Amino acid sequence: MRTYHPRLARFRRLSPRAVRIGLIALGLILLLDIFTARFSAQVQSALTLPRAVFNTGALRVPAMKPVATTGAPTSTPVGTVTTVATSTTSLPPANVLARDTFQRPDQQFWGAASDGQSWSGDAAKAPAFAIVNRTGQVTGAGSAIYDSVLGKPMTDSEVLFSGAINHFAAANMGALLRWTDGNNLYKVFIDGANLTAIKKVNGVVSSLQSEPFTARDGISYSLRVRVMGTGIMARVWQTGQAEPPNWMLVASDNALTSGYDGLRLITQTGTIISITSYAESKV
Repeated sequence: MRTYHPRLARFRRLSPRAVRIGLIALGLILLLDIFTARFSAQVQSALTLPRAVFNTGALRVPAMKPVATTGAPTSTPVGTVTTVATSTTSLPPANVLARDTFQRPDQQFWGAASDGQSWSGDAAKAPAFAIVNRTGQVTGAGSAIYDSVLGKPMTDSEVLFSGAINHFAAANMGALLRWTDGNNLYKVFIDGANLTAIKKVNGVVSSLQSEPFTARDGISYSLRVRVMGTGIMARVWQTGQAEPPNWMLVASDNALTSGYDGLRLITQTGTIISITSYAESKV
């Protein structure tokens, strides 16, 4: 005789309480999806760290006022090369003692300068001197030395002049400083090969300093010479070009203390020296 057992049901009926819990959970999930879809951008922004922004514009640094120097010495690192610069500042017009631009009609001798003062020495009496085409000209008729001065005696002064020589062979042009007569003077000149400073005391000529400088025939050169105390300084350059920043020649001598300033010109047969400007200043 067979025994039959009742078949177990595959699914049990859910209780009302479980159904309520399921519906509540489903409702919460649907509400969360709706909220996320609507406010996703705000949520993402709130959960993102702020982005750093850097200003790439030029940094403005407050201007610093210059600190006044007191003259106190400063230390220099070991191994540093220090250059001592000499003063090259041009003198202000108020210090000009004599000036001539030679802008006057042709005449014999150099006569009255642009500032009204008169040239003296050979410029006032030697036939070689004349004003020609707005230049002070000296024409050589043989070997000769000419001294011409302008202004009053000075102790410390500076001469600046420009001029050209048609042929430098045995001829030269230079500035006179502390001149009292043909036997007592300082002279700084160019001769085509050198820039040279000499002194002449009681008729005896001595060389003080000489530096190489090539000058060409017929080219205008400017020469600045300064005497201050026992120092004699000079530099020369082609007229119209930049003046050198430093002195090219520096010498020292205490034989002469004061005198006139001017020009000393040495000519040979056929030499023509043309001076276009001259100025004397106080230092």
